Amino acid sequence: MSRTFYLLVALVSCSGRSGPPDAAPMLTVTPLAGTRTTSTPPGIDCGDNSPNMCAAAFAFGTHVTLAVAPQETLPCFTFPCEMIEPPTAGIGCSDILVDGPVSLTIGCVR
Repeated sequence: MSRTFYLLVALVSCSGRSGPPDAAPMLTVTPLAGTRTTSTPPGIDCGDNSPNMCAAAFAFGTHVTLAVAPQETLPCFTFPCEMIEPPTAGIGCSDILVDGPVSLTIGCVR
């Protein structure tokens, strides 16, 4: 008498994402009043008259650099990118990884 055994294997994704990543995730910037924030590659351009936030879609995996310049006299020494969400997107304004929705605020260091 012979017996046949079957082994069933289930592959489960533990990434938390269902399906492929967003092809064009958004980078959302809350600018500091009196400054202009631009991005490289182009997409973000928050001038002094921008609404409370501005946003742009970037291709998944794009590395974005933000430049912040005063448009009026401000008591700031530098303008850092702060409160970056998610924190894994980067530190500071020089290399932000857009591999999902990212948001940040422009700060003022006196």
